[in-house]
Amino acid sequence: MTEKAAAAGTAINDITVTTKVKAALMGEPGLDSLQLHVETVGGVVTLTGSADNAENREQAEHVASTVLGVTEVRNHLIVRSQS
Repeated sequence: MTEKAAAAGTAINDITVTTKVKAALMGEPGLDSLQLHVETVGGVVTLTGSADNAENREQAEHVASTVLGVTEVRNHLIVRSQS
């Protein structure tokens, strides 16, 4: 397999993982309304955006980590202040 073909395969896999993570997060009660962004590179998922509280932040990380193809989760979600 050429380097270009391998890179294309990785990109497709990353897109699939991102889609699966987003679907898992949307299906989880309490997480479906979070303002977050999911990016996957080489199986490493990065979560950015905001969460309502620390519990939802941790739950989002846990849900993402259970998706097939995820090798690591980098949780950069910010907990919004409760004012």
